[in-house]
Amino acid sequence: MPKSWERVFIGRDQELDSLASIWQDVRAGSPRLAVILGETGLGKTRLVQQFYECIAAEETQSESMSSAYWPPQLSVGRNLSLQPKIQNDSADIPWLWWAMRFPFPSRRNDLGFVSPFEAQDKNLAANAEPILRKRNRRQVNIDASLTFSTIIADIASVGLVGSALSLFDLYKARQLERANADKSITELEIERVRELVDKTLSVLRLFMDAKQADSPQVPVIIVLDDAQWIDSLSLQALFHIFAEAKSNQWPLMVLATHWEKEWNEAEPKLESDFEFRQLRQVYEHFEHEDEQLGHLLNLSKISTQHLHQIVEQALPGVAIGERDMLV
Repeated sequence: MPKSWERVFIGRDQELDSLASIWQDVRAGSPRLAVILGETGLGKTRLVQQFYECIAAEETQSESMSSAYWPPQLSVGRNLSLQPKIQNDSADIPWLWWAMRFPFPSRRNDLGFVSPFEAQDKNLAANAEPILRKRNRRQVNIDASLTFSTIIADIASVGLVGSALSLFDLYKARQLERANADKSITELEIERVRELVDKTLSVLRLFMDAKQADSPQVPVIIVLDDAQWIDSLSLQALFHIFAEAKSNQWPLMVLATHWEKEWNEAEPKLESDFEFRQLRQVYEHFEHEDEQLGHLLNLSKISTQHLHQIVEQALPGVAIGERDMLV
């Protein structure tokens, strides 16, 4: 398949404009939770990639592509990459892009399962490190070989790396909770969520907290791909992080992709429920507080006209009859 086929983007201009408008609200200091709904294969993840390319293009308008902090685009293909690699860590970071993809539940190994919020901490750390170096240049002589956990411990009461409970401890706790409904195990679960939230927030504050007078405020985009499969730990962490952003008017955009059928079938959260179980429950919680916080983008099938345009751009020179057969 020609490479040009993978870069073709047609028929989603309205949704892309909506994301751009939401992004402007976020940059002005209003947190937003946007969910792209659609069945598999409709281009939800590709839309997220194109949104990245649009805001990356804004960054490079005033400088050359090679000197920008982020690369101009994400890799396309069968896996549709969502997490860019830092291109130039000596440049100022214009915004933080922190992406994670959730696996199908049956593919998780409970004993060794690491939530994407935990698994992606290295990407979060890599982007925080340049900020910490610049911030502490006058106060602390930071060696380039220092690990992120060492650096973060110097400026925050809680580090990102390390945990009082190992993943195996968490697994045993969950198994015991299911078997015995022990109250102390529930308390242990709560502590696990609090620990993950504290560690993540300690880093996100470096970017978004306007009270940090020695560092400019940096907008943050958290991407949740295939969020219909989001795990409980990540969901609780997301709720607390967004609540903090709402309370402090942080420039945070949470951008999720989600299957439409599973979204429509989600049940409302009951007051007796210990935790959120689905992303829609978190979305509706915040939308109930302020309807401007939430945005749903429903993807419909690409029109026949747009399909013809896609084939024409990806495969120039194809005869009309052959093009009709492809569509």
